[in-house]
Amino acid sequence: MSNTRQRITTAAILIPIVFYLLSTPLSPLLLALLCYINLREMYALDPWKLVPHPDPPPHTLPTSSAVAAVLGATIPYLMSVSTSHSVLLPSLVAAVLFALHRYPSPYTPPHSQANVLFAFLCDVQVLLGYYSMNVIMLTPKFGVRTGVFLCLNCWGVDTAGLIVGKLFKKNSLNNALSSTPPFSLLFTSLKKISPNKTPLGFVACVLSGPLCTLICRCIPYSSPYSESPVALDELNVGLGLAVSCVIGDLIQSWQKRMVNAKDTGTVIRGHGGVWDRMDSMIMAATFLIFAK
Repeated sequence: MSNTRQRITTAAILIPIVFYLLSTPLSPLLLALLCYINLREMYALDPWKLVPHPDPPPHTLPTSSAVAAVLGATIPYLMSVSTSHSVLLPSLVAAVLFALHRYPSPYTPPHSQANVLFAFLCDVQVLLGYYSMNVIMLTPKFGVRTGVFLCLNCWGVDTAGLIVGKLFKKNSLNNALSSTPPFSLLFTSLKKISPNKTPLGFVACVLSGPLCTLICRCIPYSSPYSESPVALDELNVGLGLAVSCVIGDLIQSWQKRMVNAKDTGTVIRGHGGVWDRMDSMIMAATFLIFAK
């Protein structure tokens, strides 16, 4: 079976299951499990060269990381968090716990202080994203409908970028955009981080955000805006989600590029690891709780 067919088949099976689980009280457990697998993949990939050598096998994740995953993904359920401003502290606590066994001491080359700082910020970004997803699913301000809205928007943006990028990979507009100031610097940097990304694919990702928010209005229980007229704020949220998805994808691609890895795992057949599928949603969820 080709990789594309595997991706489609796996997605067709998993998407209904994920939506069902997210609509039940099991959603904190699902997010905790995904968070733990995500952290395990980060630990195994080790782009910042922090794992003591010889490298342990991927499954030897420190106990503190499991605690971090549970804290980072289930505290909203325990605390009944109702405001987005209370999100940051538990995620920072979780990241500190994750750091207890992840980072070597003393921080000597090649384990420089800069590497430790960047790795810590990436940990916070991931844990904050899973925490934000739980806030969205479990608090009255957002709810399951907003969670479905987030998922559909992220998948729509990723799919638009993938399809347009592949169909128009050799289109002359890619070269035109890459050589036009001020976009030339942006697209040159994007190419260094993720060589497979094309300027047209990037533009498709950004423009598909507002379109996805409007499409969600046509799908039952899929938009928190469905009961109100279309407004500029709604389109701005869609645009912000699209940009957040791209940033989340680039952060992960940057780390994979550092170790020449194509995927972060093999958990999801045809798609790679959990981190490969959640990278954009992690950043988009954090944006959504502060934007809405």
